[in-house]
Amino acid sequence: MVKIVPPEKMTMSIWNIVVMIVILYYFFEVGLVICYGEVVWQAELNAWWSYLFNFFAFIVLIADILVCLNRGYYSHGILILDRKRIYRHYLRYHFFIDLLGLIVVMACFFSGAFVMNYFKALFLLKLYNLYLIDVTFQRVLQFHRTRSTIYMVGRLILIMIMACHYLGGIFYAIDLYVYNTNYYGPNTPSWCWIYNAVAYSQMILNLPWYLQYEYSMYWSLATMTTIAYGDITPLNPMETVRPFSNVGLCDSNAHHFVHLLRLHSQQHHRNSAGE
Repeated sequence: MVKIVPPEKMTMSIWNIVVMIVILYYFFEVGLVICYGEVVWQAELNAWWSYLFNFFAFIVLIADILVCLNRGYYSHGILILDRKRIYRHYLRYHFFIDLLGLIVVMACFFSGAFVMNYFKALFLLKLYNLYLIDVTFQRVLQFHRTRSTIYMVGRLILIMIMACHYLGGIFYAIDLYVYNTNYYGPNTPSWCWIYNAVAYSQMILNLPWYLQYEYSMYWSLATMTTIAYGDITPLNPMETVRPFSNVGLCDSNAHHFVHLLRLHSQQHHRNSAGE
C-alpha cells in the first residue's frame, strides 16, 4: 500500500505546482472563450499544442485524485495521516469538485462544441484547490521571511492579473453585447468603446481576438493601477459598473502589498540589530 505523504514534502510541493499550472490554464482559457467568443475556441481546437496540453491536463487531474487520497491534511492545526480519515475527508469535501472539474473539461474538449464552454465554467470551482495549494505554500514558507515575502508579492501580482483577466473580458463582452443587440437604438455605436477606440488605424471591433484581449487587459490593468490615459473609457451605463470593481481590488491589493513590505523591512531591521 502507498505510504501517506505529509503535504509539506518537497515532492508534494512540486506536484502542487503542476496542478496549479493546469488550474490556471483553464481559469484563463474559460474567460477567453466565454468573453471573446467561438473564434477563440476554434483557434484552440486547431492548435496542435492544445491537444498535447489537454491530454496532459487530463492525466494530471486524474492523478491528483489519487494523490489526494494518499496525502495528509491539517485539521485544527493537527496533521492527520490516518488513511480512513483522509478518505472520509476527501470524499466529503473535495471529491465532487475534482470529479466535476475533470468531467466538464473532458466533455468540452472531446465534444468540440462551443456551447459546452458555458458548462466548463464549473471548472472555476477548482479555485478552491488553488486556495488550498496557496495555504500549503504559505505554511512551508512561514519560517523563511525573505522567501515568504517574495512569494506573497508574486501571489498578489498573480491575483491582480487573474482579476484583470475577467474584469477586462467582461468589459469587452458587455460592450460587444450592447453593439450586437443595438441596445441603445440608432446611437448605440457611438456609445460603444470597441467602435470608437482605434488601434492599428482601425476600430477595436475589427481587430483579431488576441488584440481585442490585449486592449481589454490594458484598460483593466490601467484602471486598477490608476494610470489610465483615458483613451479607452466606458461610454454607456452598462459599462460604468466595471471600474468600481477594479478600484476596490486595487485598493485592497495595494494595502496588502505595502503591509508585506513593511513587515519584511521590520524583520530585516531586527535581524540587523541582532547581528
